[in-house]
Amino acid sequence: MDVIDKQLAIANEQTLIELSNKGIYKRALKESENMTLSAEKIHECYIVKLDGETCTIKSPLDESQCSCVSRGMCRHIITAILLLKAQLPPYDGEDITPEVITSEPEQAEIELPDQPEINSLSQDTQKKIKECAEQCIKIMSRIFTRGLVRAEESDPDNFELAAVSCHALRMAEAERQMRELGSRLKDCVSRRASFSPQVFTHKMFEYADSMNKLTKADITEEMLGTFRREYTDYEGSLQLLPIGTRNVSGEYTGCIYYFLNKDRTSHQRFLTYSDLRPTFYERKSRRFAESTTVWDLDSSLNSYMCTELKLKNAKVSMGHLSSSSKTNAIGAGPAQLNCFALRELIVSDFKKLAEKISANKSDEETDRLYFVHPKECVASYFDKHTQQQIFIIKDGCDRQISVTAKYTAENREFISTLETIGGKMLKEKHKNYVLLAQGYIDHGRLTLFPIEVYDFIDPPDNVHVPVENDIDQDYGMCSELLDATEETDKRIVTAMECGVNSVIADEHAQSIRQCGLEELAKRYECFTKLCKNARHTTADKSLDIFTAAGNTMRYIRLCTQKLALFSAINNMEEKK
Repeated sequence: MDVIDKQLAIANEQTLIELSNKGIYKRALKESENMTLSAEKIHECYIVKLDGETCTIKSPLDESQCSCVSRGMCRHIITAILLLKAQLPPYDGEDITPEVITSEPEQAEIELPDQPEINSLSQDTQKKIKECAEQCIKIMSRIFTRGLVRAEESDPDNFELAAVSCHALRMAEAERQMRELGSRLKDCVSRRASFSPQVFTHKMFEYADSMNKLTKADITEEMLGTFRREYTDYEGSLQLLPIGTRNVSGEYTGCIYYFLNKDRTSHQRFLTYSDLRPTFYERKSRRFAESTTVWDLDSSLNSYMCTELKLKNAKVSMGHLSSSSKTNAIGAGPAQLNCFALRELIVSDFKKLAEKISANKSDEETDRLYFVHPKECVASYFDKHTQQQIFIIKDGCDRQISVTAKYTAENREFISTLETIGGKMLKEKHKNYVLLAQGYIDHGRLTLFPIEVYDFIDPPDNVHVPVENDIDQDYGMCSELLDATEETDKRIVTAMECGVNSVIADEHAQSIRQCGLEELAKRYECFTKLCKNARHTTADKSLDIFTAAGNTMRYIRLCTQKLALFSAINNMEEKK
């Protein structure tokens, strides 16, 4: 038995899932059941033809290739491996050469977390990871230098190829970051209305900082992240109150189910279950979504969203519920949302809400969910410029904040529903409305993204009543400082859109200095100077320019974090 045959013979379910993912493996397994193998062996490779595509299966298996449009480990390759494996005799484990098992020791170590040596990586592996991180930074710098207006259709593929390289080196977090940037860039190339140059710019420089850390430090497995969530057993029974659902469309489609943990002593009050499937390989859209049956329920989870649930043997990871077959759920009666367990979480004071959001450093969705009770809705409209449905709501102290949702082709129905709700909130001002929403501070303003709106929940008992001396401090200077950093931010975003040749040196650095932000002025001046010099040389300065822009953006993030809360409170005040 030669090398490639041994590789195929020892490849098990876990190996193939590590090469691709669980969804691709399951689909390939199902498709291989009704397929006939058409393969030719040439030297140390198998040429397999299936579904009109040609797969080249090599040793090691992660270097296998396919003629389809996918740049990663596609379902065709996994199907071909399964078909070939079925034709080979069982492997007895003798005479295994070092070439055959080059990748096996790493897999074995990862499965044994109790061994301390798994946290260290060899010097050779660290060198490859650093080279991969540097390559990712170069891809980002080239996009930044040319500008999004000159982005080509092949540019998103470069990010996908980088993600594949990250996957091969088990750089889980880097892989997710490169795939996200590739997906956003694809939206840009496709001229989708949902694409935001500002968000893309912020994400790119944030992820570039993560890559830079990998190039400069001794790398451990913890720094690389994990491919899958690690779920832990929840002690005792978990009593869940269903509080909403949200449909998701795009590269993943399905539904996210939201629950409230009725255990008031738990630090994790909000929980979600995600029923999402990838759509990368679906050649045509499905007319109807498949129903999900989990936790040994007798029908779909969606049909139980009006029923309180009691879970036994539940598994939870950072607020996310597992679909483990060991978990059992039973109905515990109709869901009563107008209960104390929910009402005690309602926030009516927008200043306190801003303080909660500012103090929360977690990026997990379940840690950024809030029940919000406004005094009234003062405006509801669709902004054609930003393509957003917007509510303006205010609290008992007349502080105003925005509730916004971005329009996309996939969420047209959701936007239409929000428009109807906004109209009702304007007309029926006597009603008490409570919103389940994600909260965040963006550009010095507190903003909510709505998930559910209730009109039957009583307001909390501790609604803030304004008094004569309840006056906020003057945070006006914070807004001025934030305006200066935001103007600098806009200039970097403009450079991302138009390319660095559009950057000019003007009086902006001096304006920053006048606000007292000397360090920001120095960083921005360094960036503009490099852009100017690059126009007078044939040398490639894209990496230097990108690094200088990254240093500027890093300082902007620091300023924004420090000033965001005070600016958000200042911007809530109704301007008279």
